[in-house]
Amino acid sequence: MDKQYTKSTYVKLGNGTFFLEPNTSLDTPKDFKEYISHEDDNIFMVANRFYQDTTMWYPIALFSGVIDPLNIPIGTILLLPIYDDKNPKDIFI
Repeated sequence: MDKQYTKSTYVKLGNGTFFLEPNTSLDTPKDFKEYISHEDDNIFMVANRFYQDTTMWYPIALFSGVIDPLNIPIGTILLLPIYDDKNPKDIFI
């Protein structure tokens, strides 16, 4: 699932920060694993922790309904998509 994000849109958040939203379609995941967010989590850290791939932030945010990837309330249930070629690692925290 190596997608290039060269064609992306800048999205401005309410706090004035920006992030890139890929203009690519996502494959339908086979299933999901759930992760409950902890203090100081953000989507990029979660993507790196479970996939060792920060570009997976976008599918996590999209399927989890996260609006601000840098501000995830503690206790938010994040859906980690499972694909044939990208599976979240089992990490115990």
